Amino acid sequence: MSDQKKDQSALGGLSSGAGQVAGGLGSGVGNIVGGVGKGVGGVTDGLGKGLSSATGGVGKGVGDAVGGVGKGVEGAGDKANETLGGKKQTGDNPLGL
Repeated sequence: MSDQKKDQSALGGLSSGAGQVAGGLGSGVGNIVGGVGKGVGGVTDGLGKGLSSATGGVGKGVGDAVGGVGKGVEGAGDKANETLGGKKQTGDNPLGL
């Protein structure tokens, strides 16, 4: 093999090696970026679910409170009717007129 052919062969080997290293680095960087993206997506999804659960809980708490107030008002109304009429007034003629 002539010196020129040896030089070309050596350069080809170096180029191939450098290409493989660059490809490996590129693949590693791509995997890291992809992993970071998945992590960010997971965090965002988790935060969204947490906020949704919190909002649902607040809504349920407010609904329960309103329901409780409604029952309290209804109970007070019944008690007032019982006091006025001696019994709970119902039907078409609640005042007994």
